[in-house]
Amino acid sequence: MDGVLVDTSDQHHRVMRRWAQRHRLDPEDVIRATQGVRNRDFIRELAPGASVDRELDVIASWANTESHDVSALPGADELLRGVLTSAPTAVVTSSSAATARQRLAVAGLRTPLVLVTSENVIHGKPDPEGYFLAAKLLRVDITRCLVIEDSPAGLEAGVATGATVAALRTTHRDDELKGAHLVDESIAGVARQLGWSDANRR
Repeated sequence: MDGVLVDTSDQHHRVMRRWAQRHRLDPEDVIRATQGVRNRDFIRELAPGASVDRELDVIASWANTESHDVSALPGADELLRGVLTSAPTAVVTSSSAATARQRLAVAGLRTPLVLVTSENVIHGKPDPEGYFLAAKLLRVDITRCLVIEDSPAGLEAGVATGATVAALRTTHRDDELKGAHLVDESIAGVARQLGWSDANRR
């Protein structure tokens, strides 16, 4: 979701710098380590002595107060409204359900019927569990799906499912987007490469 449907880069950086200061960690290291992974997973890794539940509450509180500049990325609205493709669509995110719904709402985007969040899986990205669950809920074969991701952890999860994987250059360099079948600047660009828009106009 983040870096694919919504631009949360500035929000994420502000919150993670604040969290890094709280635990006396290098802010840039924290920002890199937290891209595309669940909050509870990076808390356990970077602050092993801290209460995970307490840190989750703190991060969620800061994120809510820092959501003013969250915005939709090109093609996100059209994808969720079925303009780009008539295929069923799901969102698989490392965020909590509350955070995901809030960010989509702030960005003016609809919440899809299938929303897989951090609470729905035992293992977060780079484990592919979330994508397998989404395909099951959509009642589709995962190998016939397209996964759109922006982070190395997300790409690893998508590739592990056997799905076709598209990478967006919204948060990482091309050399960090290994394994993707195609790379573009946005969902709109991916749609153009796949001919979705033209097909839907016929």
